[in-house]
Amino acid sequence: MNFALTSQVVCIDYHYLKNAYKKLAKECFMTVLGLSVIDILVVLAYLFGMVYIGKMASKNVKGQTDFFLAGRKLGKVVQFFLNFGQMTDAGGAATASSFVFKSGAGGIWLGMQTLFMTPYYWFMNVWFRRVRLVTMAELFEDRFGGKGIATLYVTFTIFTSIITIGFSDLISLRIIEAIMVKPAAEYTQTDTAMLAQYEEYTALNQQYLAGKLPVESRTKYETLTSLKEKGEISPYATYLDENWFYIIYSVAVGLYIVLGGFEAAAITNTIQGILIIIFSVMLIPFGLAKTGGFTGLHDKVPDVMFTMFGDVTTGEFTWFSVLAILLVSIVQINGIMGNMSIAGSAKDEMAARFGAVSGGFAKRFMIIAWGFCGLLAYALYRDTITNPDTTWGVLTKNLLGPGTIGLMIAGILAANMSTLAAIAMQISALFVRHIYQPFFKNRSEKEYVFVGRLAIVLALVLGIFVAKYTQSVLALLKFMLGAGVTFGAPVLLMFFWRKLTKTAVIIQVVVCIIAFFILPLCLPFVGKISGNPQLTVFTNAKFVEKQVAAAQSDVEQGLATSIGQQIIKQVQIKPAGIYFDIVSHSNPYDLSSPLVGKGFFRIELYLMDKIGFDFSNYTSAGLLTARYTFISIFPFLLLFILSPITKQAEEKTIKAFYAKMSTQVKADPAEDLKEVELTLANPHRFDHKKLFPNSQWEFQKWDRADTVGFALCWVGVAVVLAILWLMLNIGR
Repeated sequence: MNFALTSQVVCIDYHYLKNAYKKLAKECFMTVLGLSVIDILVVLAYLFGMVYIGKMASKNVKGQTDFFLAGRKLGKVVQFFLNFGQMTDAGGAATASSFVFKSGAGGIWLGMQTLFMTPYYWFMNVWFRRVRLVTMAELFEDRFGGKGIATLYVTFTIFTSIITIGFSDLISLRIIEAIMVKPAAEYTQTDTAMLAQYEEYTALNQQYLAGKLPVESRTKYETLTSLKEKGEISPYATYLDENWFYIIYSVAVGLYIVLGGFEAAAITNTIQGILIIIFSVMLIPFGLAKTGGFTGLHDKVPDVMFTMFGDVTTGEFTWFSVLAILLVSIVQINGIMGNMSIAGSAKDEMAARFGAVSGGFAKRFMIIAWGFCGLLAYALYRDTITNPDTTWGVLTKNLLGPGTIGLMIAGILAANMSTLAAIAMQISALFVRHIYQPFFKNRSEKEYVFVGRLAIVLALVLGIFVAKYTQSVLALLKFMLGAGVTFGAPVLLMFFWRKLTKTAVIIQVVVCIIAFFILPLCLPFVGKISGNPQLTVFTNAKFVEKQVAAAQSDVEQGLATSIGQQIIKQVQIKPAGIYFDIVSHSNPYDLSSPLVGKGFFRIELYLMDKIGFDFSNYTSAGLLTARYTFISIFPFLLLFILSPITKQAEEKTIKAFYAKMSTQVKADPAEDLKEVELTLANPHRFDHKKLFPNSQWEFQKWDRADTVGFALCWVGVAVVLAILWLMLNIGR
């Protein structure tokens, strides 16, 4: 075969392969329900991969310790991904980008406030590892004796955790349905009518915020506002059917953790953690390319939106509201049921510490990426995004292509599935060890594991029902943050204060459950409360001057020479409901109908009003600060007042608890058990380490690891803040 013939054959083969590739690419990029075939294949590959890992991990499940704690053998690397996956979910991406899009960089602090908690993790995870228990409920049994308060913890925590599962389901749905948007050619009559109503609402809302809403349009505006608050109108029509989404999503999560337990959750968290990092940063280069780089971004976005702590007048996240959120977060984090399983699965204290701190810092970097995407969305799509909750989905749909969209969806699923898996496993452990096992004693480990698997399935099913009947994602997020202090306060105190009593904790928990959970949930359903004119009140409306990017209407009115020019305009702050998340007319089509409160009832503000606080002129940030400050302090006041006047636990129980707390964990289980027994035999063995040796407080003196680690944590905080500042200022 001569050279010419060989070249011809190669040419023929090349053209054949090229045409074949084009045909294959065309087929792969064909869309089904708004997604290309290749995107669907990427998502399916991810889901089947997770299930396969669960199947492989199931071989190591021999008993409860294997199923619930992976045999207490997880090292630093796995602990990092386990903590990172537990702390990170797609809801964080959606919420951070949404709030930055709406409020500027200050909105990032809804998630970023936990940055200042990271040094706290250096100590907190040690406490939960040293108690050497399996569930959080066992902590109450170990410290106080008896099962009453442990049962109360189990009941409350399972209930709130199912709500958290519902929240995770809902946020996944919201993001993905914004990606699977119908083209105009496939709108139904219902879709067309709904979109027209939302478009009309958007136009009227812009007029309202500018203080130029005609009187004759007010009735229509309030009607459409009520429909939007109820979720009956949306900015897009989607292919995604929520029922099928919830079923497929929950089955995928359920399969791999039902099979492999906590070990499967830990292994898949490693893969999911990598996907989370990818999906968190992949939008940024595409967005910057489209805006013209950092300089182009600053040209298109008002300078005020790059302010780290937002506008103290219009924003909800200011320096003082961030401090209030930080305060309530530090309290509530101690009561989270995942603390025991995450820290307890570490082989030693250093692994527990490293996993918590490194996972925490990794999440903070992700939050910066999510918030930055909110700025990119404002620069590119501020005139088309009418509902900030869709920010992440709109960016994905417009910036990514076939294959990368599938990777994004896989990343979103990974972020939420890692959280769901951990929560479902913890619910299962609580149910088996504190509800099933006390009634069915001395059964086989195989039976207990089987019941644990059934509990996972039930929790995921109940989470679907919560998701279907929840409308306000953000309100639910803020509500759960406040409700978490109920057990967070007593858990924090029990580690250090000997005088804390079971009776005081029971009273405090019952009062807080009623005040911060039951009443906020139930009162909106009581007609005399939700329809009370004294409770369906708003803050006063006001105008403020704010720097904004000029729109086409501003150019037409002579307020600017070009679209995007930075100008100062008067902006009207919409009145906010004080005592309810949502206040609207009972009949949105009849503005003479009475106002009713919906969502959650803010009982903290009601109680503060009764002692003399006037919230009528508060900003949103002021309302948030008042609520969280009250919620953070109130449980501790009850405990400090009640403990000295109620009966303490048996001295033997108290000594045994603090003996374990003072004994450092050894990686070898046999050696660790020996050390604990030595301390139990001599409870004063480590008295020389006490900071206050002759008091009721059990604080220990810091050693070198405590001091160096704590200092390095604050260095890490400074690095994260510096990177955040750099991201907001580069290109100015």
